[in-house]
Amino acid sequence: MRYFLFIFIILNLMNVAIASVSNNNQLECPKINEARKQLDPWVLAALKSDYSIGCPTGAVNEAISELETISRTQGKCKEEAIGTLIAIFTIFNAHRDYKMCGFQQKEDALFAYVSVDGEVCKEKVSASETVKCFNKVAEKISLLKYRGALTEAFVLAKKAADSNDPSGLIQLMLGLMYENGEGTEKNVTLAIEWFKKAAERLDDEKLRKIAIIALSVTYEEIHDYKSAEQYALQCAAMGDSSCKNGLNRIRKMYHL
Repeated sequence: MRYFLFIFIILNLMNVAIASVSNNNQLECPKINEARKQLDPWVLAALKSDYSIGCPTGAVNEAISELETISRTQGKCKEEAIGTLIAIFTIFNAHRDYKMCGFQQKEDALFAYVSVDGEVCKEKVSASETVKCFNKVAEKISLLKYRGALTEAFVLAKKAADSNDPSGLIQLMLGLMYENGEGTEKNVTLAIEWFKKAAERLDDEKLRKIAIIALSVTYEEIHDYKSAEQYALQCAAMGDSSCKNGLNRIRKMYHL
């Protein structure tokens, strides 16, 4: 088990390295490369043991602080610094010193300001870049939910959805969070509102189908059976057999 964990960690490190050690980046982001040099021995020491290695001090702590500073800028090295920090947090998430050394707070702080209000996404010059940016935000929301940080995930989803995600993915995620009461109070009215916005924007048929099914289920929950039938019919028209069965069930149960 430890062998596979080690391979996973090494692959993460390799992915970060491949993405960011080109000659151009070495010239453009020398502070990040210097920070990595300071972090490498500490990272390797931590990988060798599940036991305490102590919190980073001296040059190692300064290297992490330097990456955090760069990640808050609007310069060309920002994304590289963010990627390096996320890799570090991912690697050390299960380490026993993670919370004690304040890494949990550092990770939460990173997620709190990276793209949470869509500002970074609004700077993108093309529609495809904007969608990619919001997809990264969606990944962060999923990671926060996986970690059990539901309140943080909801705040991030709400701010990103309010920033007009053109793909509809984050609107769908937010609708599901309202429907299930994840990170916020359950609010069926708002869930329906966001499901509708998602359904209007989603190009991916499978995701759009999820939004439509969610609308049918939610309307049925609040006893608006006509609307539930309407969205079940839409889903059935997309060729989904489960939606056809759901449509027949709604019509039979509520005599529509």
